[in-house]
Amino acid sequence: YRLQVLPITLPPLRERLDDLPRLVEALLEDLGVAGVVPTKHLAPLFSATWPGNVRELRNVVERAVVAAGPGADASSLRFEPATSGGASTERAG
Repeated sequence: YRLQVLPITLPPLRERLDDLPRLVEALLEDLGVAGVVPTKHLAPLFSATWPGNVRELRNVVERAVVAAGPGADASSLRFEPATSGGASTERAG
């Protein structure tokens, strides 16, 4: 549940891209993934528009962890944010 106890206003993620490395690190720690993500692997994240803000970032990080497979560390992750700015409208056959 979400409760509005104290409103906190933050700029959207697309306006604070400098926070991406720290946010990715925190999300990976939350997911139990060890290691450091090489800067070159973060590059795709800086070109995304992030309409879903941190929730969308978490989904991208989770997809990278699942795609890397069991036992993978942070250095083996590849991040692929959505480029269309939204969910795909294509449906399987």
